[in-house]
Amino acid sequence: MKSQVSELVEKLKISAQEMKQQIVMFEEDKRMFLAKNEFLEKMSSSMQKEYNDLLPSNDVLKHRLATNSTFETKNLELVKEMGDKVKRFDDEKKVFESTISKLEKELAQRVKDFDDVKTEFSKRTDKFEMYFANLKKENALLKSQLASQNYTSLQKENNDLRTS
Repeated sequence: MKSQVSELVEKLKISAQEMKQQIVMFEEDKRMFLAKNEFLEKMSSSMQKEYNDLLPSNDVLKHRLATNSTFETKNLELVKEMGDKVKRFDDEKKVFESTISKLEKELAQRVKDFDDVKTEFSKRTDKFEMYFANLKKENALLKSQLASQNYTSLQKENNDLRTS
């Protein structure tokens, strides 16, 4: 019975270690995602600034080069390309935020599951400790009864020897 408890304790220790390793790995992934997210935000902001900076120059170029449609077309393509880049960066940012959110939810569930296992283990441990405490009490009682029987038996023999 005690070996089963020991095995259960070892399994839970291993599970706890694995859970801690997974939490560390998750934290590393989270830091990486946050760093990428921060980079994408900076890039998005930079691209948006470039985009906003290009808008006035686009208007100036339209005015100066009204007769030259080739330059105008290229500038519009650049503005559109910059807008597309900003949109792609925003889309990637949403994907990273979604992934981070999912990982945070998974971590919360794993922590909850770990706490549930820990609570169940604690309850089982308490039951076994109570069981062993009762066994010790019962053992002490049986020893006391045996000693009392031995003492009574010895007194009887002693009385028998005196009377004979």
